[in-house]
Amino acid sequence: MTVQDPRLDALRSRLESALADGVVLRRDENQAVLVDFGETPASVQVFALARDVDVYSLTQVVAWDLALTDELRADVRAVADGVQFGSLRLMEREVSADLVLSYSFPAGTLAGDALREFVLFVLAQGVDARRRLVG
Repeated sequence: MTVQDPRLDALRSRLESALADGVVLRRDENQAVLVDFGETPASVQVFALARDVDVYSLTQVVAWDLALTDELRADVRAVADGVQFGSLRLMEREVSADLVLSYSFPAGTLAGDALREFVLFVLAQGVDARRRLVG
Protein backbone atom coordinates (compact mmCIF):
# COMPACT_ATOMS: atom_id res chain seq x y z
CA MET A 1 0.00 0.00 0.00
CA THR A 2 1.33 3.44 -0.99
CA VAL A 3 1.40 6.17 1.66
CA GLN A 4 -0.24 9.35 0.37
CA ASP A 5 1.65 12.63 0.61
CA PRO A 6 -0.92 15.47 0.38
CA ARG A 7 1.54 17.78 -1.40
CA LEU A 8 2.39 15.19 -4.06
CA ASP A 9 -1.25 14.19 -4.41
CA ALA A 10 -2.13 17.85 -5.04
CA LEU A 11 0.49 17.93 -7.82
CA ARG A 12 -1.02 14.77 -9.36
CA SER A 13 -4.46 16.38 -9.21
CA ARG A 14 -3.06 19.55 -10.82
CA LEU A 15 -1.67 17.46 -13.67
CA GLU A 16 -4.94 15.54 -14.09
CA SER A 17 -6.91 18.79 -14.13
CA ALA A 18 -4.58 20.34 -16.71
CA LEU A 19 -4.85 17.29 -19.01
CA ALA A 20 -8.53 16.46 -18.42
CA ASP A 21 -9.87 17.70 -21.76
CA GLY A 22 -9.33 15.23 -24.56
CA VAL A 23 -6.72 12.97 -22.93
CA VAL A 24 -7.58 9.62 -21.36
CA LEU A 25 -6.21 9.52 -17.80
CA ARG A 26 -6.19 7.08 -14.90
CA ARG A 27 -3.98 6.25 -11.93
CA ASP A 28 -2.18 3.00 -11.26
CA GLU A 29 -1.74 1.30 -7.87
CA ASN A 30 1.37 3.44 -7.20
CA GLN A 31 -0.55 6.65 -7.91
CA ALA A 32 1.25 7.35 -11.20
CA VAL A 33 -0.92 9.26 -13.66
CA LEU A 34 -1.33 7.10 -16.77
CA VAL A 35 -1.92 8.90 -20.07
CA ASP A 36 -3.02 7.47 -23.41
CA PHE A 37 -1.69 9.78 -26.13
CA GLY A 38 -2.09 8.68 -29.71
CA GLU A 39 -0.77 5.15 -29.98
CA THR A 40 1.64 5.69 -27.10
CA PRO A 41 0.98 5.00 -23.42
CA ALA A 42 2.74 7.19 -20.87
CA SER A 43 3.15 7.40 -17.12
CA VAL A 44 3.79 10.53 -15.07
CA GLN A 45 5.10 10.00 -11.56
CA VAL A 46 5.40 12.74 -8.97
CA PHE A 47 8.08 12.54 -6.34
CA ALA A 48 10.12 14.64 -3.95
CA LEU A 49 13.67 14.79 -5.26
CA ALA A 50 14.85 16.77 -2.24
CA ARG A 51 13.26 18.99 0.37
CA ASP A 52 11.01 21.48 -1.45
CA VAL A 53 12.00 20.03 -4.85
CA ASP A 54 9.08 18.10 -6.36
CA VAL A 55 9.44 16.56 -9.80
CA TYR A 56 7.17 15.25 -12.55
CA SER A 57 8.84 12.27 -14.24
CA LEU A 58 7.29 11.33 -17.58
CA THR A 59 7.95 8.00 -19.28
CA GLN A 60 6.34 7.31 -22.67
CA VAL A 61 6.51 3.96 -24.46
CA VAL A 62 7.02 5.09 -28.04
CA ALA A 63 7.25 1.61 -29.61
CA TRP A 64 7.74 -1.94 -28.41
CA ASP A 65 9.01 -5.26 -29.71
CA LEU A 66 10.99 -3.69 -32.55
CA ALA A 67 13.37 -5.98 -34.42
CA LEU A 68 16.80 -5.10 -33.07
CA THR A 69 19.12 -4.23 -35.95
CA ASP A 70 22.04 -1.90 -36.56
CA GLU A 71 19.74 0.07 -38.89
CA LEU A 72 17.23 0.56 -36.06
CA ARG A 73 20.00 1.75 -33.73
CA ALA A 74 21.17 4.29 -36.33
CA ASP A 75 17.61 5.45 -37.03
CA VAL A 76 16.91 5.93 -33.30
CA ARG A 77 20.11 7.96 -32.89
CA ALA A 78 19.06 10.22 -35.78
CA VAL A 79 15.54 10.72 -34.44
CA ALA A 80 16.81 11.24 -30.88
CA ASP A 81 18.93 14.18 -32.07
CA GLY A 82 15.69 16.05 -32.85
CA VAL A 83 14.09 15.56 -29.43
CA GLN A 84 14.10 18.91 -27.64
CA PHE A 85 12.82 17.83 -24.23
CA GLY A 86 13.71 14.42 -22.89
CA SER A 87 15.75 11.43 -23.78
CA LEU A 88 14.79 8.87 -26.42
CA ARG A 89 16.29 5.49 -25.48
CA LEU A 90 16.30 2.07 -27.06
CA MET A 91 15.79 -0.58 -24.37
CA GLU A 92 17.53 -3.56 -25.97
CA ARG A 93 16.88 -7.25 -25.37
CA GLU A 94 18.40 -10.18 -27.29
CA VAL A 95 16.55 -9.77 -30.60
CA SER A 96 14.08 -6.98 -29.96
CA ALA A 97 13.85 -3.59 -28.30
CA ASP A 98 11.40 -1.08 -26.88
CA LEU A 99 11.72 2.65 -27.51
CA VAL A 100 11.08 4.94 -24.54
CA LEU A 101 10.99 8.73 -24.13
CA SER A 102 11.79 9.97 -20.63
CA TYR A 103 11.73 13.49 -19.24
CA SER A 104 11.71 14.93 -15.72
CA PHE A 105 11.00 18.54 -14.76
CA PRO A 106 10.19 20.58 -11.64
CA ALA A 107 6.58 20.12 -10.60
CA GLY A 108 6.07 23.41 -8.83
CA THR A 109 6.67 25.75 -11.77
CA LEU A 110 3.83 24.99 -14.18
CA ALA A 111 0.06 24.86 -13.80
CA GLY A 112 -3.10 25.06 -15.89
CA ASP A 113 -2.72 25.68 -19.61
CA ALA A 114 1.07 26.02 -19.39
CA LEU A 115 1.37 22.57 -17.76
CA ARG A 116 -1.02 21.08 -20.29
CA GLU A 117 0.78 22.51 -23.32
CA PHE A 118 4.19 21.51 -22.01
CA VAL A 119 3.24 17.91 -21.24
CA LEU A 120 1.41 17.56 -24.57
CA PHE A 121 4.46 18.96 -26.39
CA VAL A 122 6.72 16.37 -24.75
CA LEU A 123 4.25 13.57 -25.57
CA ALA A 124 3.91 14.80 -29.16
CA GLN A 125 7.67 14.32 -29.58
CA GLY A 126 7.19 10.64 -28.73
CA VAL A 127 4.35 10.29 -31.22
CA ASP A 128 6.47 11.99 -33.88
CA ALA A 129 9.38 9.64 -33.14
CA ARG A 130 7.01 6.68 -33.45
CA ARG A 131 5.76 7.89 -36.86
CA ARG A 132 9.30 8.44 -38.09
CA LEU A 133 10.57 5.06 -36.92
CA VAL A 134 7.68 2.62 -37.32
CA GLY A 135 5.21 4.45 -39.55
